[in-house]
Amino acid sequence: MTLLLIQVEQLDTLRNQHGEPVLDQLVARLMSGVAQKLSTDDFIDGEYPGLVIITLCGRDAAQRMETAQELRRICAIPARIAGKAIRPEISSVTTHGILADRDQLLNDLRARLNLVSAGSDEQHPAQAALPTRIAHLVHAAPPRTAPQVNETWYQPQLDCNTGLVTGVEAITHLGERPGAEDTLAQTPPSGVETEVIATLSRSLDAMRRWDSSEVAIPTVSIRASAWDLRRSDLADSILWELDRNAIAPERLILGLTLEPGDQSATSAGQNALRRLTDAGCRVDIEYTGDMQTNHKYLRDLPIYRLRIGRDFTSGCDHNPTRKQKIRDILTLAARLRLPVMATGVDTSAEFDYLAQIGCRQVQGANVALAMPADACADFVTAHRKQLVTQHFPRRKTMSKH
Repeated sequence: MTLLLIQVEQLDTLRNQHGEPVLDQLVARLMSGVAQKLSTDDFIDGEYPGLVIITLCGRDAAQRMETAQELRRICAIPARIAGKAIRPEISSVTTHGILADRDQLLNDLRARLNLVSAGSDEQHPAQAALPTRIAHLVHAAPPRTAPQVNETWYQPQLDCNTGLVTGVEAITHLGERPGAEDTLAQTPPSGVETEVIATLSRSLDAMRRWDSSEVAIPTVSIRASAWDLRRSDLADSILWELDRNAIAPERLILGLTLEPGDQSATSAGQNALRRLTDAGCRVDIEYTGDMQTNHKYLRDLPIYRLRIGRDFTSGCDHNPTRKQKIRDILTLAARLRLPVMATGVDTSAEFDYLAQIGCRQVQGANVALAMPADACADFVTAHRKQLVTQHFPRRKTMSKH
């Protein structure tokens, strides 16, 4: 059995903008679209307006997962109601189990969905979470509150060989900014205190507290954009923060997603990255799917690690196309002698496949959800103690990529 919860977010906003009748029609169409994709063995419930509970039965696990992904896609399709195109914003969580445990699993998913949807119509939902991964090793209690605007949480990254936490990624909840998309598309950030520097400052402060408590979190990853790389003071600002907090540059990983035309491809962007890497900082590049573009960036920039994003890892354990793409990425990484980290890993099947095929590290809800700094320290400490007393299942590397 696969249990799927889908929540329509920002109901109050939709109600205020379009009225109660339009909202009712939107929810009814969502339920109808989902029902058309279900088999006679499945069943669907609506617990309250905007929440759909779907129980998938009678297929193998891979088929149920494909159906769940299709249902998520259907629920996100814009609906034309009263002459208006309305695109619902949804959050979803999924788990697998036996029908006899449905009530218990449902209660667990309700709690996880509250975290995913950030508990408020006024906040963006976080990524969907699937509650599995080495259950005998990892028992991280999810945070009881949602991140506030401009609050940074941390998601652990796990080594597939040793089971140790190798670092965390800093994730900042920005909240809604009216017109932000248009503004960001035209104007780069100005001033020293851009979001990447603010996130870095909070993360380095957390690292100092972790160090003083002897919590072993070796690195922190901070995402940076093409606009950040356009800033002439980026390298100086980052190195100043590291020096101010007395954190070794080697413990900072700057994560980039590069596309054709990104400013990191310019001389100024490359110089900023080289200044940082010369000082000891590390740079991750997320694979974009454009092999020619990736070859150019990986050849020209000082790269520490290649990242595979959710677009490739979601369903990779049973999707032949994604399996082949990941093999291609690993072949490229091996040729360039780069380690690979897979992100967005939400199921144990995805984790096991990625570890088996040669990904060195993983990050995602299957390892742990993002959490506040203190909760992250507790997670890492508890996880390390469990590793001491329980054997971590080392991966068996496949002979061919």
